[in-house]
Amino acid sequence: MTDYVLDVSNVEKSFNTKRVLSGLSFSLGRGGVYALIGANGTGKTTLFNIISGFLPADGGDVRFNGCPINNLSPNLINTMGISRTFQEIKLARSLSVKENILLAAKMNSNTFQFYFKDYPKEAYSKVNDIINQLGLDHIQMKPIKEISYGEQKLVSYACCIANDGELYLLDEPVAGISSSNIMRITNFLRSIKDRKKTVLLVEHNREFIEAIADRLLFLSLGKIIEFTSYSQMKSDPLVQKAYL
Repeated sequence: MTDYVLDVSNVEKSFNTKRVLSGLSFSLGRGGVYALIGANGTGKTTLFNIISGFLPADGGDVRFNGCPINNLSPNLINTMGISRTFQEIKLARSLSVKENILLAAKMNSNTFQFYFKDYPKEAYSKVNDIINQLGLDHIQMKPIKEISYGEQKLVSYACCIANDGELYLLDEPVAGISSSNIMRITNFLRSIKDRKKTVLLVEHNREFIEAIADRLLFLSLGKIIEFTSYSQMKSDPLVQKAYL
C-alpha cells in the first residue's frame, strides 16, 4: 500500500477551447482533511467529477491506493472506496432518513435485503452511530421530502460516510447549514480523520476551513498550490490576485 490514498498527476481537461485543468498534480495522505479552494469556474467540481469517474480526463493519471482509476465507472470507483456528495442533493425522497443511510451502506447493497428489511445487525449499529453523531435522531423516521434543506445535507453526508470508503469528496459541506450543525459536521470530520480516513472538501467558509483543514489546495489557472494554513494562503501574491 502506498503512502498516499490519492495521487493526481498531470491531469488535463478542456471544454471546447477552454482549458480548465492544466498539468494538475497533487497527493493526499491518509487520515487528513484537505480543503480545495478557488474562485468560481476554476475547475473544482470538474476535478471532483474526474476523481469519482463522472467525467473523463483528457490526459494525466489518477491513482487510488496506487491503482489507476482513469476511465473506470463511478460505481466501480465507489466500490473501491471513494464516496462523494454533490451540490445538488441526491437522496431517495420517499424513503426515511434512516432508510437512505442504510441503503448507502456497503453491507446493504443487496436490493432484496433492503426492500425486505433484512439488515445485518452490524448495519443497524453503524447507521445508528452515524445518526447519533450527526444529531439526526429526531428525524430518522421522517421521509426526506418532509425535512429541511439543511437536514437533507446532513443526511447526504451520513450516506457518504455509511458507504464506508477511504476517501470522501465533500462538495460545500456547510453551505446553507446552521452554526450548530456546522459544529456537528466539524466534530464528525475530526472523528473520521482519527480513523485514518481522508477527506477532500470544496468550501468557502473560512472559519470552517481553519477549524478542520490540515492542508489547503488552492486551484488557479488549472494548477494546484499547497498551503499549510489559511493565513499563509492569504498572504500569497498569486492568491491575492486570483481569489481574495
